[in-house]
Amino acid sequence: MTVCSFKRLRVIDCRGEIGNRHASQLIAFTGWLVFAVARLAGWADGKLSLFIASGTRYSHPALMFPRIAHVKGKGYDGQFYYRFAFDPLNWHPTAFGITIDHPYRYTRIGYSVVVKPLRYRHRPHLFAYTLFDERYIQLQVPEPFRAWMENVYHRARRIPGRRLKFRWYSVKVRMRTRRDVIRFLYCHEFYHWYLREVRGGKGAAETACDRFALSYFRARNRSVDWTSVLPGYALVARRPLKPAA
Repeated sequence: MTVCSFKRLRVIDCRGEIGNRHASQLIAFTGWLVFAVARLAGWADGKLSLFIASGTRYSHPALMFPRIAHVKGKGYDGQFYYRFAFDPLNWHPTAFGITIDHPYRYTRIGYSVVVKPLRYRHRPHLFAYTLFDERYIQLQVPEPFRAWMENVYHRARRIPGRRLKFRWYSVKVRMRTRRDVIRFLYCHEFYHWYLREVRGGKGAAETACDRFALSYFRARNRSVDWTSVLPGYALVARRPLKPAA
């Protein structure tokens, strides 16, 4: 008999025959392995290349190199990632013999941007981070939301002396809406991305990212020449992403 206690729909404690986490993982892996071997021996007739297939609706065999197997119909999601593996920055509707079915496919290549609520204790504040190895950006919006004044440090100057001390310069910015928070955090984290992926340097430069965010998070940026503001940055052709560690 298995006894489980639940809290907010999340399993807190399970005891029973398969309560061990490692045992559950082993059972799941064994089931997957049996399925994969059965498919390879039966349906694929021992040919591993048949596991890479595309649907006839979105693929063009004459344009493919190397050619892959085809199945009738729309195919599966993997066929689009197979196409992106050749060139993630090729945004043409049809490339390498495969046509993209929906525009949202492009947003799944590169860095994911996720917005989540921030549960604070005393007062709302800004919080966001970028995981370069996982190519993941998270922005957090305080909930419950209320307008507040945020102290943004945008410059520092070293104080002369033997000790390593700095004088920090800041401005107070009123975060009026959730839109203000998301735009500021996105501009801040975008500059981290720019420093690493475009400039090829380190992404840690908090005051520089804050200066960029302060300049553009409330501005109307339609007429901005980003190639002059961000040297090396181009909306169409960008350098390949650095390999994740």
